[in-house]
Amino acid sequence: MCIEVAYSPKSPRGYLLSQSKHIAYILKRIRLTDKNIVDTSIEVNTKYSSSNGLPFSNPTLYHTIVK
Repeated sequence: MCIEVAYSPKSPRGYLLSQSKHIAYILKRIRLTDKNIVDTSIEVNTKYSSSNGLPFSNPTLYHTIVK
């Protein structure tokens, strides 16, 4: 994991923490870097579950990302 630290006089404590390089690495690893961004609507007050009950067909990539 990569955390960048930058000084900013506008920040209450003077420092900003960023994980943008780490996020870019994850998006590249799961092949989402060339995708277009689109707005999607989401229902308000909807309860979502952590799974739809179906296991991943190949969880290896998922496991390497969420370690």
